Amino acid sequence: IRDSVVARLGGDEFAVMMAGENTFSQRALESMQEHIDSTQSKFARKLKWSVGGIRYDKGRHANIEELLADADKEMYADKFRKTLRVS
Repeated sequence: IRDSVVARLGGDEFAVMMAGENTFSQRALESMQEHIDSTQSKFARKLKWSVGGIRYDKGRHANIEELLADADKEMYADKFRKTLRVS
């Protein structure tokens, strides 16, 4: 994805920072999900992933740590929603 930065935060956590509008970011996430879904049959175990999408708000995020903390909260909320669907 052009104008994007991907970074490994540690362990199995990554951050993807994308320039653009929410609709662009949403389409990019949907594209990643489609790619993962289409390759699942190649692996012995199903890949599970959760996303914490957040938009930078200069009034709310004084620094990158605050932005990542909000994204982390969203990621755990996504993970929780997915476990409810499986149960």
